[in-house]
Amino acid sequence: MQIEVEFSEIPGGTGVLTGYPWFWMRYVRGFMPWFHCAKSFVGERDKRFFPGMTLPAKIALLDPTSYRQAYLCGVSPVKDTGLHLAMLPDAGTEFTHKTYNGMVIKVSNARLLTIRKLDAGFMAMPWSFVSCCNWQFGIQYHGTGGWLPRPNQFAEPIQEDNTFIRPTSGPALAPEALIDEFNRLTERALPRMATKKSWPLTYSYAYKRILYDAVLGGPWSNYIARPACRHLTTEQMQKAVDLAKRIIQEGLPLVEELLRRSNNWREHPDQAAPVANASATGGQDATTQHNLFG
Repeated sequence: MQIEVEFSEIPGGTGVLTGYPWFWMRYVRGFMPWFHCAKSFVGERDKRFFPGMTLPAKIALLDPTSYRQAYLCGVSPVKDTGLHLAMLPDAGTEFTHKTYNGMVIKVSNARLLTIRKLDAGFMAMPWSFVSCCNWQFGIQYHGTGGWLPRPNQFAEPIQEDNTFIRPTSGPALAPEALIDEFNRLTERALPRMATKKSWPLTYSYAYKRILYDAVLGGPWSNYIARPACRHLTTEQMQKAVDLAKRIIQEGLPLVEELLRRSNNWREHPDQAAPVANASATGGQDATTQHNLFG
């Protein structure tokens, strides 16, 4: 029997899903432990689940023989209220879950899977992996298939004094003062403004993502290594800083536009337009194409 997922309305809402700037369902057939977040899952996304979907709703998933688990995920601007429902097909079983904003989710013909936390330093992986619920789920229910990280595969190159080692060739990278300005804007100024004005994005990483994507013309991690701020050129970082300042001046409409573009590039990679001088790619200059930078 197919899994059925039923959503109630949000109390006091407008008949659409709000409170989750990122909201998706994936059919999980496998796991790639060298990625974290949704990118680590092998399996397609069900496009009937998305921010702004009509509520109430009742959706029947695909034939359960075509996948191993289904995973419903929602990223919330409110700390520790993210939605992570990993489901195993199980005819006749059901469970319910109430979200932080009062929406009730009823799931039929599935069993809710527990996702266990991992200890810091697990497999010598960075915290961005170990703390990711998607990655925790993948490790627990799919394993690594024998994969192990190469030494320093995910580590930032550092010197003995813990300062970043900058490449000696290639385009000039952003100076420390510009990186500091970017971090001040994205880690303090924008989250504080967002919280005060009840914007949908309040986390610093969310602002960094939409700004990096805007500057690079697509999902930033497809084009440059981590940490992104250490691999942007001076010109790219200046554009990111200028765009962050525009958000402060123009407010929510610009945030929503940047978020829409960022999400669209991830859902439709063929529509990305990477900038010509990104570290690992070529192509037209997305900053010109999308008219974000004047």
